[in-house]
This record gives sequence, structure tokens and C-alpha cells, in this order.
Amino acid sequence: MRKLLVIGASGKLVRYVVLSLIKDYELFLQCNRRCVELAEFLSSAGFDVGSANIHLIRHDFMEEGVESLFRKLSVLTSVLDASILIEPVFNQVPLKELREELIRDVVYTDLVVPLTLIKVLIYFMTSDPSVIVVLTDLTPLRGSRFYEGLSPSLPVVASSAALHTIVREAPHYLPSNIRVFGVALDWVGVPSKKLPSSATSRAMSVGEVANFIKELLSNPLRFPSGTLIELSRLGRNP
Repeated sequence: MRKLLVIGASGKLVRYVVLSLIKDYELFLQCNRRCVELAEFLSSAGFDVGSANIHLIRHDFMEEGVESLFRKLSVLTSVLDASILIEPVFNQVPLKELREELIRDVVYTDLVVPLTLIKVLIYFMTSDPSVIVVLTDLTPLRGSRFYEGLSPSLPVVASSAALHTIVREAPHYLPSNIRVFGVALDWVGVPSKKLPSSATSRAMSVGEVANFIKELLSNPLRFPSGTLIELSRLGRNP
């Protein structure tokens, strides 16, 4: 069975992606404060977190750093076929209220963490092809006011733009067997999350997003490595 690492697996969208992949992969699921919630979600769907194919890895990047995660992972496996990474932090702090510590924390979690994860994944990803999917947003492509009702802080927008650049340039730095893709998401109708009325008509379902990512992992030759894919009902543009 192929092996997949998911960062931020307890996220309200990502857990549905996990659910769509659970029969096809041995899963290594990083979580932090909501590990119990994730376990209960999977259990309610009929899957045993204590099984041999589902591993929860509790890890706090702010407290423990990034590379220490892979020491925990190496106890469970020495190889990975794929990985899904996310931007974990979103805030709407106005520029005048930003403090240096908050800026540092946002840039660390939204940029330093995924970049360091990609670097370390090299040592686990030996199959050809291996796949890294980075879930991100559309603000670097559509502007900071694209998501009506949301005002992402400047550090969030800047980190997202840098992450897009990392996706595009990563193929020049990674071994040729590793394929990297960014998936920039429009609104998604996640259960338990209320959307602005203007977003409801264009929001994708969690099933649409999960199916797209599943297809991308199954057929990574569909796009050139380094492609930034806009996933939206308004149009999908690599």
C-alpha cells in the first residue's frame, strides 16, 4: 500500500480529503490541538485510528520545530509516496496592530514550515513518481480582497505569495522523481462553516476538492511539476 503524509490533517477541509484517501493509502496524519477531534471524525466514518493503516502524529511546529516531526515519522516508516501540505495560519490583524512577534509567527508557520517540510521530504520520497501537493489560496493570483468578507493580514498574503513561488521553483531544486503541485482553492462549502452569501453559489463542495486531489495523486503526470492549479468553479487554470 502506498504511504501518504498529511500535514494539518485535523483541518475541517483536510479531514474530508483524508477520508477520501483512507482506503488507498497508509496514512500518517500530523495534527496538534484537534487530534482527538480528528480521531472521533474518522471513527464516526467507520475507520479505526488504531489500525495499522492510520497513524496520528501529534506535533506542534511552534514548540517543536519542523525537522523533529520526521524523527517521529521515521519510527513509523522510512518511505513516503506522497504528501499533502497546507498553510496552517490565517489571521486578519490590521497593519497598524501587527507586532513583530505575530509577523514572525505567521511567516514561520505559513512559509518556513512548508519550505522545511519540502526539504526534509527528499529523504523519504524515493519512488518515481513521488508527489507533494501544497494546498494554498488564490490571493497571490487574485488579490487580497478576492475572498469577500475576509481581510487577510499582510503577513498572510506575503507568505502565500512566497509559497506560490516555492511551488513553481521547487522542481529546479528537488530530485527529478519528486513532483510538486500547488492547489489554490476558491471558497469551499465545508460542513460547520458558514460562508458569506455571495460565496455560496460559487463554493465547491468538499467532495469536489477531495476528488480532485485524489485524481492528482493518482495521475501526477497530468500536469508539469511546479504547476500552480486554480481550483474554482469560476475556472481551473494551471
